[in-house]
Amino acid sequence: MQLQKLSTNVNRRANRSVKWIITGLCALAGLIVLAIILSYTVSNNREHVQLYSSQIDNAMSQKVSFIDTVATGAPYGTSDSDYYSYVDRLAALYSDVSAVYVCVVQEDAIYPDGIMTYMSGGWVPKSDFVVSDRAWYSGAAATDGVYVSEPYVDEQTGNICITLSKAIYRDGAFVGVAGMDMYMDDLVTLIEGSYHGGNYVFLTSGEGTILTHPDDEIALSAAKSTTVEDALGGKYRKVCEKELSTRLIWDYQGGLKSAISARAESTGWNVVAVISLTGVFLVIFVTIVVAAVLGISLGWLVRRQLTKGINPMFSPLEELAANVRKISDGQLDYNFKVDEQSEEINALSVALNDTMQGLRHYISEITDTVTAISEKNLNFR
Repeated sequence: MQLQKLSTNVNRRANRSVKWIITGLCALAGLIVLAIILSYTVSNNREHVQLYSSQIDNAMSQKVSFIDTVATGAPYGTSDSDYYSYVDRLAALYSDVSAVYVCVVQEDAIYPDGIMTYMSGGWVPKSDFVVSDRAWYSGAAATDGVYVSEPYVDEQTGNICITLSKAIYRDGAFVGVAGMDMYMDDLVTLIEGSYHGGNYVFLTSGEGTILTHPDDEIALSAAKSTTVEDALGGKYRKVCEKELSTRLIWDYQGGLKSAISARAESTGWNVVAVISLTGVFLVIFVTIVVAAVLGISLGWLVRRQLTKGINPMFSPLEELAANVRKISDGQLDYNFKVDEQSEEINALSVALNDTMQGLRHYISEITDTVTAISEKNLNFR
């Protein structure tokens, strides 16, 4: 009975140890799979946002070079017809450029700030027009590079537009600003092509105005504009604060998503890529289920093999115990079988046989002595 209890305890402890080992290995494998999935998701999203940022940079670099050419080649001190011919010719080069204009300081200017404005299409501003108050003019005058305005919605077409402008210099002196208005239809179409289910990319200006977004309540329109400070309680602002740094956000559609941003160098705009984690969570769930099923199956198989391996180890001991009980019942002529498969059982069996042989010898001597005495042979030793 005691040996059966010992066998049961050994089996239980061995099975418990195996259970924890298998559980640990399955958990470790699950964590490794999870880390690989998350790493792949983050890497894929980073490549995604960098791709769109690169495409925007390529598209806008052409326009930056174009306005630089407009400013460099702008005529100065010539007739009005030369100015209008110049801007009309350049405006015709790009279909997405709605207007090109040259604003130059002239002594005979009819406007309060002394600046004449020549715009493609022959538009002539009213006599009280002050172009120097415009943000695109003052912005270009204050920088050596190209100034990119905040996006706005054209009242006539309803399209998103921006203004690019650059200062005009003659003999090292500032004489005016060249500018152009361009539609962002191509960029908007490019960004809207990223809307796939819960995944999307959107664009923000350098000052944080959201230009495009799958949610009409957030996207720029003629009626309103939304900034990254306002949308989703400022969650987008945190995404834009650090470039190529992944953040988890609770999306406007609901659900936890991964977001990352990259800056388009040519304009200073931010491209934000948002990717759903539903697929990741599904893979994690499947991984946990598979790991659990695998752990249970391996545990059952190992326990079964351990039971088969451990129980035979106690069979010789149980046989020895049963035979020892025969000796206690007076059966002294029994010889223990030697188990060659176990050195320990073999040594114990040999020791017990030697003990039994010695015991039988002592009992034989005692029997001979008692017999001699009973026969009144008092000289027996």
